[in-house]
Amino acid sequence: MGQLHALPTGFTNGFVQQVNAAFRVPTDSDTDNTPSAQSMSRAVLTIKTRLRLSELIQQDLLAWLVDTGQQCQALKMEVNKLLDFLEAKKL
Repeated sequence: MGQLHALPTGFTNGFVQQVNAAFRVPTDSDTDNTPSAQSMSRAVLTIKTRLRLSELIQQDLLAWLVDTGQQCQALKMEVNKLLDFLEAKKL
């Protein structure tokens, strides 16, 4: 029987930000060119925000994993084609 409500993943905002950065997913902060001289209260707020649980739900995570898996499979096929080509050319 299907779930009637979305279940949170338990990941913090900071964890989600790190995963996004590793996969080079653009964020709003990437376009922010403000000077790095920010107040201490802003820095504390940022830390608290990063430690809060994200709004990521299991369905979002599953969709992301399926998409990432498809991209990896496509890249694997491209690499295999290149290797086959190089093998045929004996390079």
